[in-house]
Amino acid sequence: MKLHAFLAAAFVMIAASGAGVSAQVALDVHSALGLACSDCHAEDPPLLAPPNAVCVACHGTMTDAPPPATLPGPDPHRSPHLGPREVPVCAECHRIHSPSEVSCAICHQGFEFNIK
Repeated sequence: MKLHAFLAAAFVMIAASGAGVSAQVALDVHSALGLACSDCHAEDPPLLAPPNAVCVACHGTMTDAPPPATLPGPDPHRSPHLGPREVPVCAECHRIHSPSEVSCAICHQGFEFNIK
């Protein structure tokens, strides 16, 4: 399952590299993997972002591997604002049904991220 999640994430990054990520693309990628809303959302109808553990189960913590060597700016997954071994809340930045946004930029307005 992690390989599928990696491939889905890679597809989203490639698809988003042009003019920004479309929420529909992220939704379509998850749907193409055969995921139903209920695979991530516990409530029906789904109203809330899934718990972090749901995202981490497929995508990992993003802190498991070394940061990419080509990262153009700070690594938001390894924020100095987090405690040791603390994982950021995925839904603070990443969205499936609407465009993702960088919560770091609320305070750090000079940061530029190409969020997927």
